[in-house]
Amino acid sequence: MIIIYTFVFCFLLAIFWILYKFYWKIKSVILYEGILISITITFFFFQSSIIHALADLMSCTTIDNEKYIANYLLEPCTKNPLYGNWQYYMIIPGFCFYCIFLSLVPFVYMCKHRSQLFEANYIRKIGFLLYGYSSAKFFW
Repeated sequence: MIIIYTFVFCFLLAIFWILYKFYWKIKSVILYEGILISITITFFFFQSSIIHALADLMSCTTIDNEKYIANYLLEPCTKNPLYGNWQYYMIIPGFCFYCIFLSLVPFVYMCKHRSQLFEANYIRKIGFLLYGYSSAKFFW
């Protein structure tokens, strides 16, 4: 459920920035930056909860000699053949997206713009990711 909340919240943030653009008549570049920064902060804020929810969906708990999904105790783990498909088609790609992709995107972006990272334009956009790091070790 937390995954759905994350995407709904990101959608609402995008709507907010679009309405903000039309009300204040700001440039499209600033709109793009605002949406990107808001969504980045949102995904990093919810990341631990999402990973915890995905891990709960993959684990089973035993109650009265029956195994049930830890996050949804009405669904048995062993008797439902669709549970294996659910793991392979939804949960494992979710882990890959949240653990690998969302960590890799800022790293690739910072490597690509390595020489410009500490200029005012980039500090305004991604300074919250770089705060406290030196230019030699920007990649954590």
